[in-house]
Amino acid sequence: MADIDEATRQERRKKAGEFLRMADKLFRAADYEGASRLVGLAKEADPNNPYAAAYEHRIQYAIDKRDGRSQDTAKTPDQPLRPPVTSDSSVTAQGTISSIEEEERLRAITDAKRQAEEELRLIAEEEVRTRAIAEAKRKADEDQRRKAEEEAHRKAEEEIRRKLDEANRKLEEERVRHQEEERLRLSAEQQRKQQEEERRKQEEGERKKSEEVVRLRIQEEAQKKLEQERRKLEQEALQRLEQERSRITEEMRTTLLELSKKEEQAAAERRAAKEEELRRLEEDSKRKLEEEKARLKTEKKRLEDE
Repeated sequence: MADIDEATRQERRKKAGEFLRMADKLFRAADYEGASRLVGLAKEADPNNPYAAAYEHRIQYAIDKRDGRSQDTAKTPDQPLRPPVTSDSSVTAQGTISSIEEEERLRAITDAKRQAEEELRLIAEEEVRTRAIAEAKRKADEDQRRKAEEEAHRKAEEEIRRKLDEANRKLEEERVRHQEEERLRLSAEQQRKQQEEERRKQEEGERKKSEEVVRLRIQEEAQKKLEQERRKLEQEALQRLEQERSRITEEMRTTLLELSKKEEQAAAERRAAKEEELRRLEEDSKRKLEEEKARLKTEKKRLEDE
């Protein structure tokens, strides 16, 4: 793009130079207005051209000078110019010379205009050609840039694809390595757990043995203590039994004595009761006998009476 801009600036400078050369020709032919228009075209083509501004000032000065002379002659229109007194032949000669000079000037102006128009046409054609070349170059650069971008894009895609394949390969290798590490870790973990389980079982067996030894020792000590306690309790029980037996024996003896006393008293009471009962029975028997005798006597008397 920088090369295109520089080429465009060069073309503009060249075009402005051609406009200025044609303006110079018109200026020499005294066609100041045409020269001014060409200077304006040069400024449009190359606004920063310093010669265009100089030519513009030069043309404006010439126009002002020309207009200033015409104004000076037009200041006194009421006063006609007084040509010098000459003969008719000299006047005629001067008029012929002036007309010839005027025709030459007009012819020069016409030729300059025709040449300027031809040069303008050539410049226009050159501009069209330059634009076509610039457009072709731009399109070529655009195609080249597009091809370069496509090539860069293709290379980028290939690079991305290569990196992606490399990443996939590394990822697969990492996955395989991770699986192998995981397998080794699991195997080591399993072995460690198995070893720990065996060590735990061994420790558990030793602990159980120790507990069994402790339990047996505690059991023996407990049995000893129980035996001692049993013996102590037996002794205490025997002592208590002996004491209780002695107390019971004493109480029984006392009770027997009391019972013996009570038995003797009861026996005496029973004997007295029996004796009283016997006495009462004897009296009843006697009474009943007497009654029976009286009844028999009465019955006998009744029988006798009948």
